[in-house]
Order: sequence, then structure tokens, then C-alpha cells
Amino acid sequence: MISSRCQQYDRPDQARAYSQFRPDPPKELLEVVIGYLEQEVPDPFGLAVDVGCGTGQSTLALAPYFRSVLGCDVSKFQIMEAALCRKATNVQYR
Repeated sequence: MISSRCQQYDRPDQARAYSQFRPDPPKELLEVVIGYLEQEVPDPFGLAVDVGCGTGQSTLALAPYFRSVLGCDVSKFQIMEAALCRKATNVQYR
């Protein structure tokens, strides 16, 4: 069962607004994360999982660095919006 707090994001209009107005992750943050991984994990990076991906801003930002990226969210409308607006050949949303 989805909590009432999660349900507030499970509407098509909310997902569209979230997708439109949520900023992409800062480039500096991505550089720090990838820099750390380059020191600790053998290249190439295999799978990234973005839990609570919403409409996929961070999921898509990870795509150039990983063989595959999986974005997961409890809201079917957030996932639908992500799949519609933030596509890449190595990205899946569930």
C-alpha cells in the first residue's frame, strides 16, 4: 500500500509539473560522484539504480557513465513521465 505522502505524487498533473520544474542535478555533484566511482570501481561502470527517480532527471544524468541505468519510483505517473521525456538507449524506468 502506498502512503498518502507518496500518493500526492501519483497524479498525471503532478508528474508533469514535477518534470517541468524540478532542476537537473548540479554538474558539480555528478562530477564528484563519478570521480569517486572512478577511484573505487573498475571501469566501465555496469548498472546504476536510481531509487525514487521521480521523472528521471538524475537517472538520465547517470546514463553516459553506465552501461545501464534503472530508475524506480512508486508513482506510475512519475515513471510514465520519465519514460516519455527522459529517454536513452541504456535507461529503463519501473
